[in-house]
Amino acid sequence: MLNKRSVFIFLSLVMWQVLSSCTPPYTGHINTQYILHANINCSDFEQSKNFYQMLGFVPLMEIDVDVSDPNEAVGLNMPPYQLHAAPMGLRYGTSESYVIDLIKWIDPYDPSPPYALINHLGLSRLSLKTTNLDADIALLQAQGVVLYADPVTINRPVENSRLVVFTDPDGTLIELVEPGDAVIGTPNASGTYISGALQTSVNCSNYEQSKSFYEMIGFVTQAEVEEMGSPELATAVGLPSYHVRASTMALPRGHSLNLTKWEDPYDTSTPYGMLNHIGIPRFAIVTNNLDEDVSILRDQGVEFYADPIRPSGSFGIFRFACFEDPDGTVIELVQYF
Repeated sequence: MLNKRSVFIFLSLVMWQVLSSCTPPYTGHINTQYILHANINCSDFEQSKNFYQMLGFVPLMEIDVDVSDPNEAVGLNMPPYQLHAAPMGLRYGTSESYVIDLIKWIDPYDPSPPYALINHLGLSRLSLKTTNLDADIALLQAQGVVLYADPVTINRPVENSRLVVFTDPDGTLIELVEPGDAVIGTPNASGTYISGALQTSVNCSNYEQSKSFYEMIGFVTQAEVEEMGSPELATAVGLPSYHVRASTMALPRGHSLNLTKWEDPYDTSTPYGMLNHIGIPRFAIVTNNLDEDVSILRDQGVEFYADPIRPSGSFGIFRFACFEDPDGTVIELVQYF
């Protein structure tokens, strides 16, 4: 386990590497820059850490967090809490690098299982891309991972892409896509060809309302589709049918957001009520000016859990503020210093 000084130095170097490799700051009205990570909560930390290492993610650090001050805990809309966490990087330091924030909540702990189906409102799945799906499937199956179905051909992000869906040890859904124009790259140290995030996927109940909301926080709509999937595609994602309306939306850099309204089947259940629920309860966006963005969004009627907070201890190199989209999906704005 790293001590606090080591953690601080490590995080400083990590974020310097990320920020120094980025393109110049976006100069639009809102200051959001790119999607930083998805938070994945688990029930058995070592088991889940080993699973994501098998996919190619590498622990960047591992730390216990004890937030006893209610004025800090309110930043996540939680009572005082304890957790164990490991930010895990995929192909870290490259243009396709991606991070998941793997967390085991100690107190309060919620053992409720994650969303069972991919059409649930909120962050229903982790969406990853690979340059060699067949090799990855062979590795996954050799490790006992069960796919929902054999690979199916889809037309996103480009024609003749292929997709499979499986779950992590807790049942959190993972979508793995080989783009149709992919060129086989080099494997990770784990042996997979998983190269980064395909997209961050958010399911919504009111397409136009949510699309306007995400545009307000800086996303630009790149493409819109309405898709009636084949029976094979529906089976591949674990559903009896498939009809969606969706937008691909982008910030100035990084991977895209996929905003989806499931027309059939449609699930009215709300996203996770608390951030300690097993599954993917929130995602983080980096901004160049947290205070200005909070002010802009509050003027537009957005309610934040609290004013921007600088965490105590090792994570004091950033400030954050959390809010919800129209359905209750939690978004975290982060600024590093």
